[in-house]
Amino acid sequence: MRKIAYVDELAFTKRHGGSATATIKISSCLHELKGFDTEIFSFSNGIKTNIPDKIKFLPNLREIFVFPFIGSKLISNLEKEYDLIHFSSTTTTTFRKSCIPTVLTAHCIFSRQTKILKESLPLYYNLIFNKMSYNLFKELERRSFKNIDHIIVPKTALKKFLVVELRIPCGKISIIAQGIDTEFFKPLDDQADKDDSVLFVGRGSIAKGFDILIQATDLIKTNIIAVTPHISRLCKRMADKKRNLTLITSKLDHSELVKLYQKATVFIMPSLSETGPLVTLEAMGCGLPIVCTSEGGGDFVENDINGFVVPNRDLVALAEKVNYILDNKDIAQRFGKESRKRAESFSIRNTAEKTAAIYHSLGI
Repeated sequence: MRKIAYVDELAFTKRHGGSATATIKISSCLHELKGFDTEIFSFSNGIKTNIPDKIKFLPNLREIFVFPFIGSKLISNLEKEYDLIHFSSTTTTTFRKSCIPTVLTAHCIFSRQTKILKESLPLYYNLIFNKMSYNLFKELERRSFKNIDHIIVPKTALKKFLVVELRIPCGKISIIAQGIDTEFFKPLDDQADKDDSVLFVGRGSIAKGFDILIQATDLIKTNIIAVTPHISRLCKRMADKKRNLTLITSKLDHSELVKLYQKATVFIMPSLSETGPLVTLEAMGCGLPIVCTSEGGGDFVENDINGFVVPNRDLVALAEKVNYILDNKDIAQRFGKESRKRAESFSIRNTAEKTAAIYHSLGI
């Protein structure tokens, strides 16, 4: 039995997010379908470091000052016992190439994210997202990608960035969307049980376009439910003033979340920077029309087919498209059916099959 080590530093920690969930799902699915002996290594399992949590879990700092330095020792240990290492961070392999095959699923390319947010966010964010931080991430990631045998990205825009900006050979990159359990994320049997709510799921941050969503509530004609366990202080202050915005800041398990997807009429994702995004795909699996930005829709949403793609930070366009779907039930149903149809091709099983094919191409 071939042994696969999955490295996701944040899995099972307080910073466990969508990418960590994707790592767990693909690891489990490949074990069940293909018989691989899989194990996940994270700060909660097998990765030891004395670095304080304030640095270890702080976005950007961890990719610069933590992951590249723990990577060298970790790789040395894992390559002795495993047949392949599958990484999730773009900088863990910056200073060390393994002597066994390696795969990286680039859930977030930080040089790309820095470039996008530098151009999209208010000027004071340039203290974090600027030309210097872009060049730093670009160099770290360029070095790291050279030490990886194959790179998986969840959408076309990420592959284009790697090829054009970081000069990664096209043949070294595959596009494989994060898969969902389409038997779990599915529409209600009785569509009459749906309500007119609009749903958002994700971090409550400006990078996610959450401030634009909050402002758009004044123009949207129904209640908006936002599931956002992590919300910035600024966005929380803004949200507290909106009567038709319901905040759910506790972390919901999937059985609770799927009920919200199924009951809603429209899913909204105005993000400025996304990888997959997994929540959009989950909403599609539940048969929801999508109103999103190009980042928030990934490769999954097409204008006037299963929803609408609106410009970044355009709250008027966002509200207009949401209201249009709410006012036209036949169009909402048509979009929802198309969303479900598209989601079915992105099942976790299909993702596992494509990932296993990459492993086999590397001799595993």
